[in-house]
Amino acid sequence: MISFACQRIKFEDLIRCSFNLNKTELKLLQILINLNREVKTSQLAESLDMDRSSIQKGISGLLNKGLAKRRQVNLEKGGYFFYYSTLKKSEIKESMNKIINAWYQEVSKEIEAW
Repeated sequence: MISFACQRIKFEDLIRCSFNLNKTELKLLQILINLNREVKTSQLAESLDMDRSSIQKGISGLLNKGLAKRRQVNLEKGGYFFYYSTLKKSEIKESMNKIINAWYQEVSKEIEAW
């Protein structure tokens, strides 16, 4: 936990706030980081005991926020499926640092303007 004046901030809250994640997106991000391999939405839905549509919506959010990657596999007889994974942990950390540093700069400007 991180302490900021009168509040203690959990690291999960820092991640959620940095990337504007909802609870499902945060859970999926954590799982994908821990798995450190590509998975299908059906595998995530089964392991989390969640609807596949909820998983797909969460994954879509991670893709839109640039935290996840998708790889399409075409089937021989037609059709396809997707594998999902996250960015490297080091890339996510770097993004978080940029976001937090930008926030710090804005806060500093507000303090100076006061």
